[in-house]
Formats: sequence, C-alpha cells, structure tokens
Amino acid sequence: MPEMKAVTAGIADDFRRKVFEISEPYMERIVGLALGYERAMPDQMSMLKPAVISTDAINTSFRISACRVARKLGTQVVLFNHASHTPQREAPSKAMGDLWASLGRIYSDHATVLAVRFPAIAELIRELSPHGAKVIGVRQNTVLAVAHDKPTFQIMFAGNYVGENNHIPWIVETPDEFINGIAELAEAVGQIPEAKLVVRLKPQNNKTEINLAAIKQFVPHYPNVEISNEGSFKQALAATDLLVACISTTIDEALGAGRPVLLHSAHNRYHHLPGMSTLPSENHRNAVYVSGKTPLVTLLKGIIDAHQNRPLNAAELSTYTWPTGTPDMDEFAKIVLNMTRAYA
Repeated sequence: MPEMKAVTAGIADDFRRKVFEISEPYMERIVGLALGYERAMPDQMSMLKPAVISTDAINTSFRISACRVARKLGTQVVLFNHASHTPQREAPSKAMGDLWASLGRIYSDHATVLAVRFPAIAELIRELSPHGAKVIGVRQNTVLAVAHDKPTFQIMFAGNYVGENNHIPWIVETPDEFINGIAELAEAVGQIPEAKLVVRLKPQNNKTEINLAAIKQFVPHYPNVEISNEGSFKQALAATDLLVACISTTIDEALGAGRPVLLHSAHNRYHHLPGMSTLPSENHRNAVYVSGKTPLVTLLKGIIDAHQNRPLNAAELSTYTWPTGTPDMDEFAKIVLNMTRAYA
C-alpha cells in the first residue's frame, strides 16, 4: 500500500522501522478500511440521503466518515449517550475517564445534538469541550410505583463489564472483577435474612467470559440469592428496592424510576456518581451509595433501615436526574422526528 510505504520511509530509527514492518500487514488492513470508508462514504451518503444519523458513539472509522460527510450534506447527527462516562475527580480514574469520553463517546465535532441522560454528563461535556450548547437532556419517562409494607427488601444486581481485549483501566470492570463483585455482594446479602438478591445478567452478545455456569460456580449459594433474567428489566426494576452496579445504563434507569443505587465493585477505584459512603439513617440518606469505606453488610443493613417502604423524594433525586420539563424518551423521539420533517 503506497500510504504505508510512505510512512515507513519516514522512520529513521532502524529498530522502529523493523517493528513497523512486522505490524505492517495489520496496519495496512486498518488503514485500508479507514480509507475505504472515507472514499466511498460521499457517494453512499448522497445516494441514501438520510435526514438524521443517530449513534451512541462516533468512535470508529466508519462512524467518523459517515458523520463527517453527513455534516457536509446538512444532515443532523444525534449522539445519544448511554449514561456512561461520567465525571471523575480522582486520578487515575479522571485521566482515563476524560480520555475515554473524548473519543467520540459523549461529544464530537461531527455531532449536531448531544442527547444526555445524566446531568453530570452534561457537566463533563462542558468541562472537556466547547460543545455544551448542543446538549439536550433526556429523562426517564416515569417514576415506578413502590410497593409498601413489603416484608423483604429486594436488591437487584444488574451491572456490566468489558472483555479483556477492550478493557479501559481504572474505569470498567474486567470479567474477573465483575464476578468478584457479585460474589462479595452475594456473601453480604446471605448474612441479611430480611433481604433478597436477584442477580440479573445482561444478554452478553459478544461477551462470552461470564455466563450462567460461571455465576453458579463462583458466586456463593444462599437461600436469599437468586439468578434470574425473567421478565423485562422494567418489570424487574418495579419489584426492586435497591439496584447494585458499578458502571451501567441501569444506574440511570434505576434513578429515573425512583430507586436508590449502590455503586459496588471488587476494586472500589471507580465511582460512577458521587454518593454516600457512610451509614445512612432515616433522616440522613441519599439516592446513591458507594461501597468501600463501610463494611458491606453494615452498609446494606443501613440502606435497608433507611429506605424500606420509604420511596426517594424529589429533593433526593434532584442531584442525579433531569428536572420536570426536560424531554423524556417519547418527547425526544418527537424532536428527532421534527428534524427529519425539517430536512424534507
């Protein structure tokens, strides 16, 4: 490939040139794909004439090329963040989180609209980029009703991880960290008879490291610990009193539905949102809790005492959720539909 030969010719150091020559077949494939997208995209976009392009990240050569050409054609590009990549305050999580966020995850020069599900993500966009004016908040549609006088406090684990090949250090969990976090949670809930833990596994698609067999093998067995994916997530959330995760869109969904969240992982180096790490009480509690500083059994018992049969109020949720009047999912869909009508 002439482009690769030109790069090789510009390397003066013999060792670096040899390293590059060894990796050249792989690099040729990557560069070839990128150039192919870049060359073919104008004709494809002119033929398709999309009114709107919507994506959850502008971070691959195909997406970058498509969105760049779309902008030149006057097409709207909606970057719909999936409630990840929140602001971090402690290094090295902040350094890694800011880098990850900048790679077309929550903002991009090629986006015309940044749809954001957490107010904290809007803050991060304004901190890291000049694209704050593009932000449109999108809130959860409804707060789910809470069943009162329940004898059992139901806890649901619904987290996520990233395989070893795509791991982002200090941000997402590896498969072993993910399953260790579940095991720690099961061990703690097993010591609290008035609680029940439901472990819900996200359909993994291309993630094959963790499956039902692995959960059954490595997670302690207790009468009040259950592994179940029955029903929809919304149905499961309606029966839940506390959601547990580390980094996941389920955190946003739980808070939007009015459910408290416990941020828990085996390493405690990443906190998706700021939260309370000390023991709560009926008169001093929060919508988000962070494990690590208080023994997990003690923290869970405190959360149960503070929240059982006592739903979160608007003031407790205000830090983490968009206010009333912010477009919900249905209203945001209408905004996008109006973009297509304006284009026509």
